[in-house]
Amino acid sequence: MTGWVYGLVNEALPGVVKIGFTTVCPRRRATNTKSGINTPFSVEFAYRTPVPHFVEKTVHAALAHKKSGFRREYFKIGKRTARQLVRQTIREIHIDL
Repeated sequence: MTGWVYGLVNEALPGVVKIGFTTVCPRRRATNTKSGINTPFSVEFAYRTPVPHFVEKTVHAALAHKKSGFRREYFKIGKRTARQLVRQTIREIHIDL
């Protein structure tokens, strides 16, 4: 199942990135994110991959110590670091495909 691994940010959650996966447009996913926060989410990055769920699980495991406590897909991590980790994880996984 091809899809996207994305990073969403919200000005109400500074220093936090929501990392998840979707099979629809990441912008649409950002619009439909239900978090109880009134400010909208924006897409910081999105990478297409044939194994989005596996990439997401791998990234979440690597960031387990960075969970924000807000919700399970939210991590206290810089946007650039999150982007680099997701990109590197995809590269490593695709080598093994």
